Amino acid sequence: MNLYIVFAELLKKDGYSMKKRIVFLLIGLITISVITGCGKPKVNDGPPKEIINTYLEGFRDRKPEKIYNTISFEAYQQLRFPGKLEGLFRAQDHQFGKITGWNFVGDSYIDEVNNQAIIETLVKTSTQTFIFEFDVRRIGDRWYVHGLKQKQSTNKNSSK
Repeated sequence: MNLYIVFAELLKKDGYSMKKRIVFLLIGLITISVITGCGKPKVNDGPPKEIINTYLEGFRDRKPEKIYNTISFEAYQQLRFPGKLEGLFRAQDHQFGKITGWNFVGDSYIDEVNNQAIIETLVKTSTQTFIFEFDVRRIGDRWYVHGLKQKQSTNKNSSK
């Protein structure tokens, strides 16, 4: 039987004082809130992480259209300077190495109210390992990479 109906029936019964009815009502509301998850932070890692996957696939596969489709307008303006993205591809080849894989580290911070997610991602290349903090924002009904900052890097050759 539905909890809402149970509590509604309890409130209707004769013999209960107004004070008891209010207590039952509060207990019912708290119970329903706990069961439905109200008040609990929403953990929805799907769309923000999917956007990061597509963004990194664009760099790995050298597909500018994938990158441009995943970034916010502000980030797009920074990459559209003549040769900027091509320069990043060249730097990837010579300085960082080809991306070989990535995985998400730690807990994601997703703020549904402000439509923002901060997601740490471990990115492995042929020569280095990086930890990036992605700033992903929802604009309308889509998530976009708005920015990223490098938190840490390790040169694979230096540990040998």
